[in-house]
Amino acid sequence: MKLNKSVLALGLAFVMVFSVAGLIHIQREADAEFQSTVHGVNAQNLSVRALYSILKHPLQYGELLVYSLPSNTQTVFEKAPLQDNNTRTEIYNFINSNPGIQFRAICGGLGLSIGVVQFHLAQLQKSGLITSFRKGRYKRFFTARKFTRKEMDTIAALRLDTVRNILKALLNGKRVSHHELAMQVSISSQGLTWQMNRLRKTELVQECRNGLNVTYSLSQTYAGLVMETIALLES
Repeated sequence: MKLNKSVLALGLAFVMVFSVAGLIHIQREADAEFQSTVHGVNAQNLSVRALYSILKHPLQYGELLVYSLPSNTQTVFEKAPLQDNNTRTEIYNFINSNPGIQFRAICGGLGLSIGVVQFHLAQLQKSGLITSFRKGRYKRFFTARKFTRKEMDTIAALRLDTVRNILKALLNGKRVSHHELAMQVSISSQGLTWQMNRLRKTELVQECRNGLNVTYSLSQTYAGLVMETIALLES
C-alpha cells in the first residue's frame, strides 16, 4: 500500500515537472515570436501562443499590440470606432430633407421604433451631425450648422399647418382684419387669437389695434425668410 502511494507521488511529481517545462517552452516561443513581430513581422501572422503571451502581459506589450495589429482588429486595449450604420444614415438623411422634424414624425416617417430612433439620434448629436431645440411641446431636429437659430425657430413655427396658412395669407403685405383672417384660414376667432399670441413672440407678424378692430400684417424684416421657409417645407 505504501509502495503504491510512493509510486503515485513520484508520477505526479514527473507530471508537474514536465508541465512546468512545457509552459516555459511555450512562453519562450511566444516571446520569440513577439520579438520577431517587433522587427517587422505582420501581426496577422502571430500564433495563438504569441497572442496569449501579449494579452497575459498587457503592461509589457499593450502599447505595441495596439499599433501592430491590423487597423480593422478590435482589441481589449482600443475599441474600434463606430462603423457605417445604414439606419443612422437613413435618419440623418431624413432630418436633412425634413428640417425641423419632430421625434414622433421621424419614427412614423421611417417606420422605426422609439428606442431605435432615440439611440441613433443620441449618437448623431454626440457626433455633432445634428442639433435640436424645443419649440412648444415638440423637440425639433436639424442637421448641424445648416441654419441660424432664427431660421430654425421660423421653420419650427411653420411646420404647423395652421401657422403656415396664416402666414401665407399675409404674404401679400396687406393688413388683414382679425375676422377676415380667421375666415381665410378656416379657424375660429378664439383659435386665431391663440395662434397670433404665439406668433407675436416670433416677431414674424405685426398687430395693429384701433379700438376693437385688430389687423395683422407680415413683418417686412422677415418676409423673405418666411417665403423661403414655406418654399422649403412645401417643396
